[in-house]
Amino acid sequence: MLAHAGFERFGVQDYLYVFFGHTGTSQRSGLEFIGRWLERERGRDLPVTAAVLAAQYEAVVEWGVPDPAALQRLAAVDHPVFVAGGDSDLVVPPRTSRLLAGLLPNARLKTYPDSGHGFLFQHHVEFARDVLAFLR
Repeated sequence: MLAHAGFERFGVQDYLYVFFGHTGTSQRSGLEFIGRWLERERGRDLPVTAAVLAAQYEAVVEWGVPDPAALQRLAAVDHPVFVAGGDSDLVVPPRTSRLLAGLLPNARLKTYPDSGHGFLFQHHVEFARDVLAFLR
């Protein structure tokens, strides 16, 4: 995955590889999302800088160090939590989402089919509906 996430050459094919499942339907959904994003002229996210990408990478590496005490502290979170992910996510593998949801006492887990890290872009209508239902 890291070979496709380099900041200097992060093109459409790299984006599709990292954020969408490696099936025809998921890749088409990725292209549809990119089309929607390109059509939007206002309200876009700011571009990610190399410094931001480096900071995120460092945080992910630090987070990836096993820390049983941190996992045990999750049991104290008594607020409802919506944990969501794609069934083919390379960035946050589904087993990690299941672990998180299993350690939070009041969690709801939703895994979106045929999708990667960009599940919320691919299943945008369903995801928005699920989030609104959770917040209600």
